[in-house]
Amino acid sequence: MSLSNACAKYGVTVEEVAEAKLPCTHRCSFGNRFALVKRSDVAKLAAELQEEADQELQFIHQHGDNEEALDKCRKDQKAKKEAAAVANKAAEKL
Repeated sequence: MSLSNACAKYGVTVEEVAEAKLPCTHRCSFGNRFALVKRSDVAKLAAELQEEADQELQFIHQHGDNEEALDKCRKDQKAKKEAAAVANKAAEKL
């Protein structure tokens, strides 16, 4: 599926897809180049982003609109993701 169609269907932006570093291939039709991505990859990314947004809303409802606590929560989530990515890479090497 083309990148632009996948973004429109699943409600993500091209920047979010690029930030997630999803694998994509490029094709050319009549001199116009476009990127292709797997639907499952974009759907998984959309689900992850929605889960993060839901967790953030839940945190706000529990603790109020405290920016410092919210930033700390975001940093903790990011650290957990990075640790999981490192663990996955280590598991793949074995």
